[in-house]
Order: sequence, then C-alpha cells, then structure tokens
Amino acid sequence: MGRLDPETLARRLAQGQRGGVFFLFGDDEFSREEAVSRVVDAHVDPATRDFNLDQLRGTELDPEALPVPEVMRAAAAALGADPLDWVLGGGEDHALAAVFPAGTALPDEWRVIGRVVEGGGVRVAGRAAGRAGWDHFR
Repeated sequence: MGRLDPETLARRLAQGQRGGVFFLFGDDEFSREEAVSRVVDAHVDPATRDFNLDQLRGTELDPEALPVPEVMRAAAAALGADPLDWVLGGGEDHALAAVFPAGTALPDEWRVIGRVVEGGGVRVAGRAAGRAGWDHFR
C-alpha cells in the first residue's frame, strides 16, 4: 500500500484493500492505536483473534547486524555523522522486516537484526533509537 495517512488507510481497508505487513508509527498514540484497530478488524476474524493474533511492541536491534555499506561509512565519517542514523531513519531504501518465534530456522541469506522484547519503542545497543524517517501521521 505504500505510505498512507490515517484517513486513506481507513478508506482503503473499508474498500477491501488488504496488505501483508504494516509498520505504523508516529507521536500521536491515539491515531496509531486507531490504525492498529482498523488493520486488525480488516484482517482477523474476531472469533479467532485469541488464536490468530499476536501484537508485539518493543524491539532491541543489534547495530553490528545492520548492513552499513562502506561508502555510507566513509560519507558519515567525512560528515561527522553516525551511519546507523541513516540506516535506521533515512532515505528511500526499503527492506522487509519480519518477526519469527525464537529458534525458527531461517534461510542463510536472511539476517537476524534484533529481537522483540517486552516494552515499547526501539533500542539500539541499549539506547533508545531516535525518531526519523517518514511519519504516517503528519
């Protein structure tokens, strides 16, 4: 579906358009929770939610597992910047993130970059990741 504001998301879901992975974020917790409810309502039968729905919040990322191209490292060094800030919140590059139960065998070409833990927000090397990138709710 691409980047959507809350109203467009609600309209598309009401029209029957479905997606597979949603990454909803922003400072407005009410709008975020409303969007989560709409996505869940559109995709998961209420009669089976207890068995077919898991919502996980809070993530710890391993900075050593995140790919940082050498040219990006060089540019960041020249500018006095942290390349991880660019990896986590900049540009129009895209990657698919997925969550699997602990111990799941993954294909060799897949990279584990962190784990989901109790709590909220994203932490990198023990510190809270700053907000960057596109905010769907602005």
